[in-house]
Amino acid sequence: MVIGYFGGLMKLLCLDMDGVLIDVENFWLKVHEAFGTMDEGKLLTDMYLHTDYEKLVSEVVGKLWKNHSSRKYEELVRSLQLMDGVKELFAFAKENDFYTVIIGGGSLDVAKLVQEKFGVDEIHANELVIE
Repeated sequence: MVIGYFGGLMKLLCLDMDGVLIDVENFWLKVHEAFGTMDEGKLLTDMYLHTDYEKLVSEVVGKLWKNHSSRKYEELVRSLQLMDGVKELFAFAKENDFYTVIIGGGSLDVAKLVQEKFGVDEIHANELVIE
């Protein structure tokens, strides 16, 4: 979490999601659990996370998760619990005119839910395209 004050111009509250706003250490591991792809996902992550992130995404989404029902993903997104104090944090931010931003490596769908619930000004996260 980053809180900044820029010479009277703007107060900024910048937040991650996993383990900060939502009570999940790693959202994408939860997706692997839901789809039953944990072992293959860990192997691919070990191979590509630090060397070829685009290849990792391509292999996981394009091969491991392809043809799985989106229902499990959507249920997982809706089932996530907020961390303690999140409601109070956003109430404080709103009362004190903070510009709020979520920047996370998790799901854009999760970020959108938090944005809708708390009026977050801006979100940046990974989009899982469901066709």
